[in-house]
Amino acid sequence: MCTRAADLAVLGGRSTWTLGAMKHLLAAIALVPLLTGCDPGFGIVRSADDVSVIPPDSCVVGALGAIPGIGNVSVRTEDGSRPLTLHGIEKPDKLHYYYYQYQGIPGWLYFSVSYSGRVSYRQGKIWLGNRTPQRQEVINRLYPAFNLVERALETKCGMADLIPKVHEQCIAFGFRCRA
Repeated sequence: MCTRAADLAVLGGRSTWTLGAMKHLLAAIALVPLLTGCDPGFGIVRSADDVSVIPPDSCVVGALGAIPGIGNVSVRTEDGSRPLTLHGIEKPDKLHYYYYQYQGIPGWLYFSVSYSGRVSYRQGKIWLGNRTPQRQEVINRLYPAFNLVERALETKCGMADLIPKVHEQCIAFGFRCRA
């Protein structure tokens, strides 16, 4: 039988939980995160919110394709989530994904356009599973492309407000974002 702390006074401070049972409970609670099957994520994400209007897909594809070392550029557009607001369920976000390879390493970026027209930008490289020295090397080799892509979007697609708004987030302890 489990006893609440407030009930302990009624019982004269005596609990029905033994010390051994408490240790087993604490050990089980500590193991839950390990048993859930969640793989740790790590990598780098560069993001900017409230950027200017999204450029046409043809401009982004052309800007990426013009960067030395970038090839295999493709684009995919799909609907995102449907936000719930005080006015009800809004139309879905529009997601514009761009995939590329920089010196043989796959990279990606996307723009999200909300129902209200707010544009967000994301670019990065993320893995699930174990962090390895080889994956750090991939980030070191891909990192220069992030800056080249953002500069090309600014100069070729008129996104003058992009670079000042970009924030970088390193995901996972002990992982270096910058080369």
